[in-house]
Amino acid sequence: MDNWVGCGPLQDFCSVIGDISLSVAEVIDVRGPKNEIISGLVPSKIVQQINEAGVRLKSNKLDVLIWKHSVEANFTTRNWKGMMMYWWQRASIITQVGWIMGVLPILISWALWEARCSSRMEGIIFNIEGAVRYVKCLLKEASCLLQNFQKIRKGDNVVMQNFRLLIIPTHKKKVKFVKWEMPHSDMIKLNVDGGACTNLREAGGGGVIQDSNGSCIAGFAHCYGYATNTVAECRALLDGLRLCKQLRFQIQSVLVESDSLVVMNWLASGICHLWFLGIFGRR
Repeated sequence: MDNWVGCGPLQDFCSVIGDISLSVAEVIDVRGPKNEIISGLVPSKIVQQINEAGVRLKSNKLDVLIWKHSVEANFTTRNWKGMMMYWWQRASIITQVGWIMGVLPILISWALWEARCSSRMEGIIFNIEGAVRYVKCLLKEASCLLQNFQKIRKGDNVVMQNFRLLIIPTHKKKVKFVKWEMPHSDMIKLNVDGGACTNLREAGGGGVIQDSNGSCIAGFAHCYGYATNTVAECRALLDGLRLCKQLRFQIQSVLVESDSLVVMNWLASGICHLWFLGIFGRR
């Protein structure tokens, strides 16, 4: 870690000695370095530099492995993989340019890492123009397998031309017309729906219970706070079934309709990964 000695990560100028699974808290605490342990890991000169740097481990900081790089060269568990996943999750992958913005940091960091290794191990001089060309080649190779993007936004053409990539045609959703059908005379129908503004944001759901004549027996609408679309769909179904039970209807006489294929498959198979729906089903 840079903060240990102030001149770069220990791994850059020290051999990995000892157990690679050692954590920082095992060699440094709030009082300072544990010299009896550190002296067995790094040369005495480095031990002296660590002591002079006055390194202390704050009790409220998350621990991390000693022989593992961190992005900010600090006591953090956010590594390269975590940063790349964070960036990818923030990218909008419904467009081709959104996909590029998500994957580009990964390709750039990989190209820089390869250039660094080539420079240190083989003496090859780093060339920024060559690195840029290499990233563009990787991007072009990866984009050849892409398909079925949903949108093309204003300005996307300019980005694609700069990267010299072909624009992939958008995937048009097929329109399917459906209609509500009355249940049999001895049954009622529960129609439910749920959703979130965007995945893992404010969510809600509701439903309607109707008899064989199409008359409305009851309805409901609830707010679920922050949740995913699938969770909102499940909770709407759960609330609807609970309402049917409160109205003294047998669950076997309830015909359920929902636009969530995932939820319907879970209900039909009896296997659900959401504990609250599983508990209700067992009841």
